[in-house]
Amino acid sequence: MHFFLQLCSKNSSKCPKLNKNAKKVFLAQILAPKPKKKSRGKKKICAPRRKVCGRASARVCACVRVCARARACVRACARLRACVCVCVCAPHFFPTPPHRKIKMPAVQSNMSYIKMCKELMAIPGICTNLLSFISLRHLSFAVRDNEKAVLNAVRNCASEFAYASLRLKNCSKKIVMATVRKSGVAIGLVPIHWRACRQIIMEAVRTHGLALRHAPVNLRNDKEVASLAVTTCPEALQYCFPDCVGDPSIVLKAVQGNGMCLRFATEYIKSACADVVLAAVKNNGLALSFAGEAMRASEEIVTAAIEQNPDALFYALGPCRRNVSIVKKAVSRDGLALRFAHKSMRKNIEIAFAAVENKPEAYQYAEGAARRSRELALAAMRNWHKAYSYIPKSLRKDIQLAILAVKTNTLYLKCIDEELKNNVQICVAAVKRNSWSIRLLPIEMKMNKHVVQVAVNTNPLVISKIASFYSSFRGVRNFPEWFIELQKKHQILGKRKRS
Repeated sequence: MHFFLQLCSKNSSKCPKLNKNAKKVFLAQILAPKPKKKSRGKKKICAPRRKVCGRASARVCACVRVCARARACVRACARLRACVCVCVCAPHFFPTPPHRKIKMPAVQSNMSYIKMCKELMAIPGICTNLLSFISLRHLSFAVRDNEKAVLNAVRNCASEFAYASLRLKNCSKKIVMATVRKSGVAIGLVPIHWRACRQIIMEAVRTHGLALRHAPVNLRNDKEVASLAVTTCPEALQYCFPDCVGDPSIVLKAVQGNGMCLRFATEYIKSACADVVLAAVKNNGLALSFAGEAMRASEEIVTAAIEQNPDALFYALGPCRRNVSIVKKAVSRDGLALRFAHKSMRKNIEIAFAAVENKPEAYQYAEGAARRSRELALAAMRNWHKAYSYIPKSLRKDIQLAILAVKTNTLYLKCIDEELKNNVQICVAAVKRNSWSIRLLPIEMKMNKHVVQVAVNTNPLVISKIASFYSSFRGVRNFPEWFIELQKKHQILGKRKRS
């Protein structure tokens, strides 16, 4: 084992190589046939064999990188595959786990094998090659104080910097630079005196702009650092100091990446810099909410905002919300934006038509003459049956609108005007849609021959409901003749179908 530890250490190149005779002796020992022993139950390895396995593992570890044949022998030898030392020395040669009790897909994914061998955990030369799948926190102080081992660890995962020794954290600039290159926000793990270094902060914000929040005041007020930070992450503008937040060029870079970052800009930029506000609303129309009053009243900026998001009309000021061209452009893109228009625009029939054509649900936001328009109500009813709930009383007497309503939902028989409830056309349209809606019809329509025939033709089971109504109705002693004939007809049809 001592020879194996020398071979796997940093100075492994100085160790004497094995000669051919040593290889032959080693292979002869490995390939020697095992003595067969009869045993009952589970097989157990005796104590002498365990000692032999331990001595052989040291020789295999010494030869595993020298002789390809030795590697094949190791793969074939079940005893040596169960040796932790051999698997750590050459983990890529062992696809199956060496320990039977722990079922893992590969040796590399199971840290318990490394923990089991305390001697290996203290050797930087071995652990440096294993840090791609082992955390520094599982290793000894000698490894965590080794610059090469820690450097490999932080290149693989920046958070491993937290487990490095205090000496390396405070003195090794190379490790700190490797950490922030891997993840900029890992600058929060770095000691304070390194955060004052402009080069390190520049490298951190180049990786991730939000690393700027860990920078000292003088660097957060540095325009070059701030410009680089908002380029990689626009939200880093919130951590900049006034000199940078008030610079239109830096704010312009931020809003081009994320328009909502306009809220971090100064009041002067929000109110006076039209090019910055225009770039913000082109990226996100809702950024108009953070603009100054002069910008929210500008037709050019409001038009650009509603082209990106029609709901931005809500943040436009009075003159723009009363502008016909702006409102029409908004409702043609999203009809529901009509609810944000001025009251005078919601009464405009032309604008209301444009909104209803885009989304029929916009009819509920129309007002005045637009709401009373029969053509607009018909256009809305064809695609949205709930529009009948918003139709004014003056249009509830319209037969065509009532027929459209009951064709989509027969429950509107309760909402139509009383004069139209005895209309045959409306009742026929209702029972065609749902024959059981005959229960909602007035008495005169339940006794109407044409309505009953349509209902029974739609669903013959309704005839029993109508018969029970006739029998319970005091004004009718006997069934009408046409109804008796209708009953007989459907009884005969039912018998034919059964036969």
